Amino acid sequence: MSVPSWDLFIIIFLVIAVGFGFIMQRDRVVSFMLSIYAGIVVSTAVVEPIRLFFTGNKTFVNSMWIQGNFSPFTIQAVVFLLVAFLVAGKSGLGGKGTRGLLSPIEIISYSFFNAVLLLSAITTFMPPEMRQGIQEASKMANFIVTYKLFWIIAPVILIVVTGGIRRTGSSYD
Repeated sequence: MSVPSWDLFIIIFLVIAVGFGFIMQRDRVVSFMLSIYAGIVVSTAVVEPIRLFFTGNKTFVNSMWIQGNFSPFTIQAVVFLLVAFLVAGKSGLGGKGTRGLLSPIEIISYSFFNAVLLLSAITTFMPPEMRQGIQEASKMANFIVTYKLFWIIAPVILIVVTGGIRRTGSSYD
């Protein structure tokens, strides 16, 4: 029996993300994209203090610590996902969604970039050996890791461009 490849996992993840984007609609998809950026920033900033706390090298309120064996990847990935989903769920951002000719294209684009941005962030948190192994096993993962800067910048450009088109067009409800 053959083991499914990373490429298959990535394709399924992208298809599910785009389908979920249609359910969420444009404004919520953009809100989730912004929460992914928040997750990247927060997880990058707090990984070291949290790692020190979980290894028993730093106390909380001068008396509490946890002696554990958590890798920086695990800590960063968990913090990233928690922040991204909490901000997306509790931010109050994202309205009713929008209609119009551009809306399905926007939803597909935003959903695709959300999924790739999530994958790119998670692979960034991995130890280099683990990331290299996945890159060698998957052409798609290699593409995502190689063009990480593009995946970070492109969604911002997409928001600016489609926001400008939406303002100058007559697609408001």
